[in-house]
Amino acid sequence: MSWHFYFMMDFIDPNDGRDLCPESELVFGSMVCVTEYWFVVLVTTVLGCFFAALATFVPCPLFNSRKAFQDMISTMGTVSKIWEEAVEYICGTSRTAKRFHLEAKIDAISQMNLNVAANLKSAWWESALLARFEPRRQIMMQFQSNIADIVDILPAVKSCVLNEDFTGKHEEFVRPLHPQLQAMVQEATALTELCLSATYEKQINAVMKSAILQSKDHIRKLQRKLVFDYKNYCPKPSDDLADETIMVFSVSFTARKAADLAQRVIEWNEEDTKWRCWRGDNVLLLVKGGWEGLRNTWAPGKTFSPDHLAFAARNFVGITIVFFLAIRMNGYVFKSYDPTMPATLALLISQYQSTAFTNNLHRLLGVLLGKVLPLLILSGLSIFDCGSKMRSAAAFLAIWLYVWVFMYMYFTSQTWSLVGCLIAGFGVYPLLTTCSAGLNTNLFNMRYCELGQITMALAVQLLVDSLLKREGPEAAAIGQLGMLLDRIFLGYTPQGGGEKRKSGLQAVLGNDLEALQKALNEADTCMARARSLVTEADPKSRIAAGPQTPFKIALYRDSLDILQNCMNNLTLFLMASKTWAENESVRDIEDEAENPSMAMDSAAELKSGGSIPPLRDLLPS
Repeated sequence: MSWHFYFMMDFIDPNDGRDLCPESELVFGSMVCVTEYWFVVLVTTVLGCFFAALATFVPCPLFNSRKAFQDMISTMGTVSKIWEEAVEYICGTSRTAKRFHLEAKIDAISQMNLNVAANLKSAWWESALLARFEPRRQIMMQFQSNIADIVDILPAVKSCVLNEDFTGKHEEFVRPLHPQLQAMVQEATALTELCLSATYEKQINAVMKSAILQSKDHIRKLQRKLVFDYKNYCPKPSDDLADETIMVFSVSFTARKAADLAQRVIEWNEEDTKWRCWRGDNVLLLVKGGWEGLRNTWAPGKTFSPDHLAFAARNFVGITIVFFLAIRMNGYVFKSYDPTMPATLALLISQYQSTAFTNNLHRLLGVLLGKVLPLLILSGLSIFDCGSKMRSAAAFLAIWLYVWVFMYMYFTSQTWSLVGCLIAGFGVYPLLTTCSAGLNTNLFNMRYCELGQITMALAVQLLVDSLLKREGPEAAAIGQLGMLLDRIFLGYTPQGGGEKRKSGLQAVLGNDLEALQKALNEADTCMARARSLVTEADPKSRIAAGPQTPFKIALYRDSLDILQNCMNNLTLFLMASKTWAENESVRDIEDEAENPSMAMDSAAELKSGGSIPPLRDLLPS
């Protein structure tokens, strides 16, 4: 779209005519002139895309599946350390500051697993274009969903660590179980990492398969011993040992997941008929993925949704205004038919949830610095003579450092990532100007005019966003909080419409496991959106205080933390109550028509004084 404005302005400009192309520069049957601007743009774009794709293969191929595998290994390494430290803490004798360290680790690991899921989901085209075995990616996705279950159990561990007071029968209960818990978490996490490595290998050798089998059998024995000892030391449920019981269940749950994944790896063989993948399936996969992308982009339900229409109208109005301003305005920093303003806004189209004020300020800062910093760098390079080796080396080093610093900022900064990306993107082109011996006043004049036009364009977009916004960040935050409450306690209507669904609590009381799964998935989405609004809703982010009462951001954060704990408890209930299916995530929604009770009989057994159902259900068959 940005290049479209360049060519459109050139086409409608009455002061800019078209020169005849010399015959020596005509190619393709005298139909194309190699010196025309559009052809230069086309060739450089194709070459740029080629080198960008080449950079993902040289020196080392950068595949989403490989990145997902590395992240899963890293996640399990972190989970292993968390489990070891949590067991040591819960089996201690008094509270220490270690519990806050564990809390921070558990809070940080959830985002790591989300990145893994995104990379694996987008790796389908690698299997298609590179003719790889798709079953390998499918089993890695299965691993990821089960690792997500292991990560989902960690908030329950965090709750145990934070709430445990080490009184009552704590020491009497944990002392005999400590060695078993420690051995089980070490064996389970090590086995999971070994299974991950095995699935990424081209061929699982006999030694690795034997090691996996031995570790799996060892975990089964440890589970039997743990459940047997638990029944001896805690024959009936006790409030005094509630945190310790949840910890034992969490350890057993993690071990069961590891053992079942190990069985999956042992049975997996790409050469068998069950796992054989016809190479033509990759072509079908590519066609299917392309069709799904086309449908998700142009489906009427998405194209005409209120959010999408509002997004399109907001950007269309802003670009249209600056387009006509670029045609009509002439003088000072403006020049008639200059495409800078509409082309810049076309590059800065963005989707936002509540307000674009902070986003527009970041865009303005990034674009302006991307235009100004290259001028300062070129001024520093002017100490070297044009054409000298020192000038070439210094220019190469300056461009490389410039791009490296701001791209590093883009990938690592949560607040200033957009600014870093814009500085790098808008600054590369000015750095590639022709070297001049003296002060190039025309260049400085052109850059100054660009700064003025870009500022004008972003000011117009900021005004349009302010006028067309439906609600401020505070109202959006309250709205997301209400949606979260509906999905946890009150019941909700899906965004696409339809019948009202049960909340998580209503699903528990109504013995409806499928509704609980759907409510938790919806609540996860609402929680992510609600937390993304914390920064924008903070009164400290305001440019100027108005007459309205400052938003109580501390209360909002505390409310989200409390609701997150409610979601964690529902997730724990889901894990403990769902009929066990090997190698399937407990968060997956499946058809349970054949089992209407959903095995949600935990409350009845607890009242009757029976053993804890979660530990009973996790006994190996």
